Amino acid sequence: MKKVIFILLASCLLTGCRENYLAEKAYYQATQKLKTFNYADLKTNREILKPAIAPFEEVVEKYPLTIKAKESLFQISSLKTGLKDYDGAREALLKVEQNFSQSGESASEASFKIAQLYEVEKRWDLAEKKYWMTSESYPLQTKGLYAPLYILLHYKQAKDPVKKVAAYQMAIEHYESLLNTIGLIEASTSVKNYLALTYLTNDDPQKARVEWLSISDQFPNNAYAPLSLLTVAELSMRNGDRQQAIDDYERFMNKYPKQTFAGRTVIRLGILYGFQKQYESSREWFNKAQNEYFKDNPAAIADVKLLIGNSYQTEGQWEKADQLYKELESQYPLTAAALQVPFFRFLHFKDLGEIQKANQVLDEAINEYKKLVQEHPNSRISGYARQFLLSAYTRKNDWNQLVARVDQEFNDEKNPEKKGQWMFLKALITENRMKDKQRAVVLYHDFLTQYPGHPLSQLAKTHQDLLSKAG
Repeated sequence: MKKVIFILLASCLLTGCRENYLAEKAYYQATQKLKTFNYADLKTNREILKPAIAPFEEVVEKYPLTIKAKESLFQISSLKTGLKDYDGAREALLKVEQNFSQSGESASEASFKIAQLYEVEKRWDLAEKKYWMTSESYPLQTKGLYAPLYILLHYKQAKDPVKKVAAYQMAIEHYESLLNTIGLIEASTSVKNYLALTYLTNDDPQKARVEWLSISDQFPNNAYAPLSLLTVAELSMRNGDRQQAIDDYERFMNKYPKQTFAGRTVIRLGILYGFQKQYESSREWFNKAQNEYFKDNPAAIADVKLLIGNSYQTEGQWEKADQLYKELESQYPLTAAALQVPFFRFLHFKDLGEIQKANQVLDEAINEYKKLVQEHPNSRISGYARQFLLSAYTRKNDWNQLVARVDQEFNDEKNPEKKGQWMFLKALITENRMKDKQRAVVLYHDFLTQYPGHPLSQLAKTHQDLLSKAG
């Protein structure tokens, strides 16, 4: 009897494996069909997508409950969306909901996509209804949690205060009801996170703060906990409350000194104490950063040393600052930090009124940057040097040399979009720095002629029109 049962089980397993294998093979062949299209032709003829649908439909028909059937349904939905067959696209997604409700977050993702398709068709009433259905059917899955907040964001962006208030109240009630239902378990942290985001979206950062802090207090070992504390600190920063931000970041460091973001948080604390003119405390955090968190990263140590040097300089202790700058240039010469030292020396002499000496520092730096560009072509250090060349000419107000450098970057660049950016920058410098309005109009015209579809084309057209009208 046991032998018979074993044979039956083995047979079932082998049949399942074979079905999955055949489904994967059919799915692979279907995806190969997609690679035969020239997607540039889609702008003028979207009908070329039609032949690609049938192979995926065949996977669904022959192997309906396999993972590849699910993936095929998503592909079918995407292709039919491209054809603007929104009913057909939704039908495929409904099958995902029906057949794969126990397959991770696939069903909730399909449900959310159905709502999005209604939005594409500008049928918001149906979209909103489906978003709420997503939140109710899949309350603890990512899309289900996000749906109420998404509706609130919609009305906020639409500037509809009445419906925004209603959506806010419904979202709060939904999350609070969910918390009451599931109680204080690990899953509640994700609900609390979305509740906090809802408060924040409704411009109530204090309530958001309370929710995020509760995650860390109640579930300190949860993945959301350290991120919640950091979010609270960022909120304090955004509100301009530096001392509160310091307290929040220090709370994070006390609880999670080994967490992934700890190193960056230490740096942030050093900078914040510097803003508060508490320079000793600032340098204590910077030293902690280089001794504990970045000791095996020379480039990061160089960055921290530059921050410490700047701290001394800002405090008025130039001798200590300059000594650190010299150590930095000597020990970490080919780093972004070392290459920025001349700018700090320039500011020092400029503040003393020694303009000639300040410009001399920049002239020496410019020669060094040019040398590095030649000696280290197509390298990271060359990229830094080229960037700092532009900064040096800007600080010197040497617009002719700056434009010449921009021309060089334009000539060296191969990427069309980046070439357009350099050309636009040249026009901008000519307009705003060199005050040559007529020349700027010509440059904007040349940019629009050569790069009509560039992301900056509309901005260039605006500048050109304003300059032309101004005469």
